[in-house]
Amino acid sequence: MKLYADAPSRRLRQALGDAFVLAWTVLWVRLGVETHQQVERLGTPGRQLEQAGGELSQRLTAAGDRAGGLPIVGDRLRDALSGAGSAGSFLTDAGRSQQNAVGGLARLLAVLVALLPIAVVLARWLPRRLGWLREASSARQLALTPDGLEILAVRALTLRPLGELATLSPGAVRAWRGGDPAATRALAALELRALGVVGEAALPEGQRQHP
Repeated sequence: MKLYADAPSRRLRQALGDAFVLAWTVLWVRLGVETHQQVERLGTPGRQLEQAGGELSQRLTAAGDRAGGLPIVGDRLRDALSGAGSAGSFLTDAGRSQQNAVGGLARLLAVLVALLPIAVVLARWLPRRLGWLREASSARQLALTPDGLEILAVRALTLRPLGELATLSPGAVRAWRGGDPAATRALAALELRALGVVGEAALPEGQRQHP
């Protein structure tokens, strides 16, 4: 299966279209990554809070251990300081929760920023691109058989604009209706060219029309 048309102008338009979609995708993926990084920075207070809570818990625990050696009030003071250390654990948990919330938001916004613009372009570009690939492949196969040439000729008479049909030689349609192979080839070539497939050059040598 050929990805691009035989006709230079059609092939150039297809290549430019593909390049645009690729560049568009890369652009919005990079913007999505940048958005993720920017939002992730909002998690800095959470990281600081987690660090401060951890340090507070460690210091209070260490102070409680040292106070435990004091006579009379040592045990009570150690218990009090150890209980106060739970406040540090609360700060640590709060910091982690804030970071998790920011991380989830960063991922969501990054996906939305990248996905929506890419999806809009792909929704228009992909069906047309795949549709052309199917049409061009089928047309090339049809051009290899007499029945296929008849189908292409009928399609040309049905779908081609009047301006293109006017380029046919006088009496071409009547000749086609009369079963003239040359007229059939001319109409089929018209449809092939419309798809960007080289007209008579796409036909087998024995089926080409020679002047």
